[in-house]
Amino acid sequence: MQIINYSGQGILARFCISDEETKRCLELSLNVLKVQANIAFLIVNGKSYEYNTTGDIPFGENDTVYINTNGYCRLFFCYGEYSQTVIVTNKCNSNCIMCPYTSAFRKNTYDTDDVFLLKSIEYLPSNTRHLVIKQFIEKYGIDTEGYDIIKGWRANASYFYIAKEFVRDNIDLDILSELLSLGGLGIQYCLKSEEAFLRLKELSDELITVDYGEFNEKYNQRDVSARRKMRELVDSDANKVTKVFSTLF
Repeated sequence: MQIINYSGQGILARFCISDEETKRCLELSLNVLKVQANIAFLIVNGKSYEYNTTGDIPFGENDTVYINTNGYCRLFFCYGEYSQTVIVTNKCNSNCIMCPYTSAFRKNTYDTDDVFLLKSIEYLPSNTRHLVIKQFIEKYGIDTEGYDIIKGWRANASYFYIAKEFVRDNIDLDILSELLSLGGLGIQYCLKSEEAFLRLKELSDELITVDYGEFNEKYNQRDVSARRKMRELVDSDANKVTKVFSTLF
């Protein structure tokens, strides 16, 4: 899809269909793009602009769209996907076969603008469950190729507060481990090989039925408690804010 005669800077906008979602996004100070009968209504910083459009509309409610300087629109975050990716830079020498960028492009391209990077975090869909930060994982990630089982802290929606604050340089690396353990959800295990699955056994005598209402309330209380403890730690003197996200590359 292209917005005809658009001559502004490249921006992000939340694609909205309903008036309710439009109002909600504006209350969050997000840019909004609505399209009706080939007419685009673009609301940027509270000001509304009207343009003609051409091409099919490939976006759905709450998708995040990047509008290029020539008016071409592309999908940035898909609301229907639970896993999202934040690209810090295209500079890479991994030469992955599925990479859409040429070797020359990856060697000569510039890093993502810091302001745009932080702005893109604000547009992460609220239903995001899995966040990949490209280059950060390439540099600090652990090679799990030879492992059958991986264990780590369990996470829920409250953990995306940590992810957002970390990439905004509001969280010091020294308290990150403690933050991730505050949810009190215990340890989860990921079986990633056939050998691991073959060793699974069902302990039928230990299976019990639980009341949904009771445990859903416990889940909600734990989520509220986790968010409060996270906020208190982030605001404490333990958070030196010196070894932060932008210093790790």
